[in-house]
Amino acid sequence: MIAAGTLALPAMHAAIPATLTLRQSSRIDQPLAIALLEANMITDAMLQPRPKMPLVDVFRGPDERALCIQGLSTWWNSIQYQSISSVFHWNLHVQALDDHAGTPPELAGHVWFCLTRDQNTEIPRFELHQRITQLENTLPGFGQTVMALLRDAMFHLPTAFDLWFAEDVARNWLWQDATCDEELLENARLDGGFDTIQEVLDSGHVTTMADFYRDTPAWVTTPARILSRKKIRRAAKSDFELAVVAACDEISALASGPGFNVESHQVGAHQAGCESIEGAAVLLWRQDSEAVHVIDNYLNDIGNSGEYTEFIDAAPVEPSRAGILAYKTRTENIMRLAQATERLLNLVGEPF
Repeated sequence: MIAAGTLALPAMHAAIPATLTLRQSSRIDQPLAIALLEANMITDAMLQPRPKMPLVDVFRGPDERALCIQGLSTWWNSIQYQSISSVFHWNLHVQALDDHAGTPPELAGHVWFCLTRDQNTEIPRFELHQRITQLENTLPGFGQTVMALLRDAMFHLPTAFDLWFAEDVARNWLWQDATCDEELLENARLDGGFDTIQEVLDSGHVTTMADFYRDTPAWVTTPARILSRKKIRRAAKSDFELAVVAACDEISALASGPGFNVESHQVGAHQAGCESIEGAAVLLWRQDSEAVHVIDNYLNDIGNSGEYTEFIDAAPVEPSRAGILAYKTRTENIMRLAQATERLLNLVGEPF
């Protein structure tokens, strides 16, 4: 009989070390697995042993990393969509970026959910001028109003290299504080040590505002909703025009719905702390415009700097039930918006 208070353990062979070693894991695996479990993205079924699983794996218990992958993969696959052209192809990556350049210290401990463009597919490229001009010729303001809605939709999607991105780069990177070409050229003359403005122009190193906006209507980069839906619907007669109206209605209904709570400043690669050399799409007024060179030169400079990412979206997520559910809702909204925007792009954009 064993005396009270005595713990009987089987004797171990002397060759077995009396040490308990815990299986190591990534520092994000366990908190992420717990958060996914609390958010019901890791289900009870995922925790059950697989059929014919080796006993050593059964006794080892669930692997946090494998559970995270299974739970996230199941969810990610469930929100993919099938369309005629399949314009957007994105992949989900989950990782730690606490020491990434520019990442705020208050985000330490957050898990980063990042989207990348699928490298097995070509980046979608669209030229807008032909079909948007066709709408504008039907009714002045029709094309501009559609462009305004398209711009707002793109602002709520992952980073894209569009004409609004190009203008922002030109204003902040090329023109800086200059408000007109005269001021821009004079600044370049002084900075470059040129004697005349003509020498600046001959150098070919300055992109003027006149060059950038050539062959581009003034309203293209700052489009406004200047027509009501009623006026546009009354003017729309062809199948093409009616389809554009329907696509715009779908985007408007989605974005104005009570469940859509995506903030534009919380979407895109910029949250990772440095610029991205990847985009979800290329969207330009004309494919031979100066905007193409502005984007190419900017990305080349970013690539040469070595300070860049390849994310098109990077979101810091607190590993908690609330954090996971908030990201889940946000991203599902983004995917629905991407699907609706794709339908509009297929109508008003010419692939190139």
